Amino acid sequence: MNHARRTVPAVLLLLVGLLTGGCPRTNYLVDLTPRGTEVERRLVFYQAGEEEPLDTTNYAAPPADKLAAVARAHPAGRVATNTLPYTVQGRFGARLPADLGGGGGYTNILTDLGGAGFYLERFQGNDDVSGRIAQIQKAADEWVDLVLGWSRQELRDARGYRQWRRFLDGDFRRDFRNLCLHWWLVEADLVRRSPTPEEAGVRFLQYLTERGYANLTELPQLFALVTANDDGRTQLAWLQRQVASRMGVAANQPIPVELEFLADPVRMAASWDRYLQTTERYRALARHWEREKMAHEIDTLRHRWAVWQGRTNTPPVPATPGRPDPGAVTEAVTKQLLTYPLFGTDDRIVVRLALPGAPIRSNGKWDAATGRLVWESARTADPDSPRWPGFGYAQWSVPDVAAQTRPFGRVVLKGDALSQYCLWRAALRPGPAREWGNFLQTLQPGTNLTAQVDKFRFQGEPATPPKQPVTTGRPPPSSEMVRQLLAEALKPEP
Repeated sequence: MNHARRTVPAVLLLLVGLLTGGCPRTNYLVDLTPRGTEVERRLVFYQAGEEEPLDTTNYAAPPADKLAAVARAHPAGRVATNTLPYTVQGRFGARLPADLGGGGGYTNILTDLGGAGFYLERFQGNDDVSGRIAQIQKAADEWVDLVLGWSRQELRDARGYRQWRRFLDGDFRRDFRNLCLHWWLVEADLVRRSPTPEEAGVRFLQYLTERGYANLTELPQLFALVTANDDGRTQLAWLQRQVASRMGVAANQPIPVELEFLADPVRMAASWDRYLQTTERYRALARHWEREKMAHEIDTLRHRWAVWQGRTNTPPVPATPGRPDPGAVTEAVTKQLLTYPLFGTDDRIVVRLALPGAPIRSNGKWDAATGRLVWESARTADPDSPRWPGFGYAQWSVPDVAAQTRPFGRVVLKGDALSQYCLWRAALRPGPAREWGNFLQTLQPGTNLTAQVDKFRFQGEPATPPKQPVTTGRPPPSSEMVRQLLAEALKPEP
């Protein structure tokens, strides 16, 4: 790639990337099976082609760094790597291993009438929303500050410069911040595999049109702009005219001489690099390079001394470190803005949870044929990426048919009602728990169950709820919730 194309200001490439919206990848397949109060978890991972199906046998070993990331989340030697694909499995309670790059939890509350399960897990990414927004806005401001400094270097004596500077420091700074946040929302839809992922992108376009950067009648020209392959000359000519317009130059007027360099990839790249070398970020990189160069010279002298003494096993000195590229100034800032890859391939995560029936609540897809709840998420190759995380959750309940049939004659609590019962039942202290268990033993089918349940009260519980909350001592347990749940559940079936 030639120098001009390599060093065209990254801010232009960023804007074009924002407008436009076969590699191997690592697949992670997780199978979860509830086993009482624990969950059996089996992770299979391997590298395969991007187009290979999930059940492919055409796989290879995953990269060493990805194997290491999984291994760190498990006891030493737990990951089986003697055959492909690699596997790791075990039984877990409340906390799941962070081998998919995020935290997870599982619980299955077993009671006298059934059980209620809850699962949640984050797949990679960063869930610090407040910090991410602040990071995006800071990086956007840094980009605008660079463009402001560059403009001052090249255009401070041009007519209309003050008007251009006010635009950059006002409307453009605000709009660039918002556009970067809009891109974050686009990224979120891509990671979550939204059924309408284009919506956030269309909102992005609407923002540009509403603020006068483009309009729908210009779509053919915008398409030509982003698809041109002429060393950036088409994009730069567009940028040149945009700058001229913001400086007060009408569309039918010639481009001022001060802006001619903007349409020349080589001159513009040289101008941008020249400015970047004046920034404090670059000076810091240069100071670090000077220290590295000095250390290299010392290592070279030591090596020559060792060779002169006849120590032939002395390892060679690495190559002299090169002077930092001015583009390094913008590389880190750009990375904070674009966390979803415009190009390349993400890894793939598929999680499957075996359940006896459809869940009560979940963001996964229920597969009735296999009895599994399925999530699929993209995983970035960078474990420190600030991008939006994938996330899965599920809530389900399983009635104990025999335990409910004995007192009620049929299954009365299921679904969300059973889930609420399990939470209420598990929260009881030992004394009230015994009271409730003994009461259940007295119930029989065919009797007036609704009336019996309505009369139940724990020891010390008033017949009607107190009008004022208890402010001294430990409040007595309340049976109100379970009475309401059973009163609804015991209604005759239609």
